[in-house]
Amino acid sequence: GEDNPIPLCQGDGEETLFVFHASDGDISAWLPLASALNRRVFGLQAKSPQRLATLDQMIDEYVGCIRRQQPHGPYVLAGWSYGAFLAAGAAQRLYAKGEQVRMVLIDPVCRQDFCCENRAALLRLLAEGQTPLALPEHFDQQTPDSQLADFISLAKTAGMVSQNLTLQAAETWLDNIAHLLRLLTEHTPGESVPVPCL
Repeated sequence: GEDNPIPLCQGDGEETLFVFHASDGDISAWLPLASALNRRVFGLQAKSPQRLATLDQMIDEYVGCIRRQQPHGPYVLAGWSYGAFLAAGAAQRLYAKGEQVRMVLIDPVCRQDFCCENRAALLRLLAEGQTPLALPEHFDQQTPDSQLADFISLAKTAGMVSQNLTLQAAETWLDNIAHLLRLLTEHTPGESVPVPCL
């Protein structure tokens, strides 16, 4: 958490926007929006997520990071997809501390949509994402190593991952995503709070 929040844009606006990562743990998807806004934008990225046992621990850590950057509100929090749960959880905690909070939740997801019983299911879920990938017809009959190699090859061609991504780095990337998804599916969201939400 020491690297968070990560500055994405230094604008002239008075308010600071804090954005939360999606299910891949990365905040780069926020860069186009951050650069278009005339305000300071900081991102909260999942660094070594496997050290955290619950989504509540992650949210608590992120709230600490936010308060290190900005000790008091008003706070503006934004979450896209998976990040909507993180933003809502952070808003609950900040509101409970008497802080003024506003939220922007973009395309919040159904937690159960992220249940993956194995690596093949995770790869199929990722293949249906923002950058659709056409997995081979015989994908389910392949060995796990062949499934991963085919997925990474398709993902590189589609620009979903870096051309330099090694199979070992892909394993770590997928393990982190699987852990983040497990944290979400096991999470019980708290009560909603009466804060402005877009």
